[in-house]
Amino acid sequence: MFEFDEEKALRKLMSEADESERLASPAIESLKKVDERLRPYILAWLDGETPSFEFYGVSLEIIHKKEGGTFIDAIFRMDCILEEDDPEAEAKEYLERVFYIK
Repeated sequence: MFEFDEEKALRKLMSEADESERLASPAIESLKKVDERLRPYILAWLDGETPSFEFYGVSLEIIHKKEGGTFIDAIFRMDCILEEDDPEAEAKEYLERVFYIK
């Protein structure tokens, strides 16, 4: 399981998402289970960076532009794509869907 400073992550998430601890705590548990390819970006976020990443053409910028939300929301969206049997096909389908949304 992925280990990181959970207290720091909880405070940061509560601040960025303007959520209570009760609402933010489940997200912290979910972060422990994200795809290993996303883990360096979570650690960078905890260090105060807003890292840019792209997998199969889907980038943080695209997710933010089309869906809004926090950095961690984008991590969770990307995790959903990466956990598919064919993440490359899922990413292509995601891009086709989001670019129809204005």
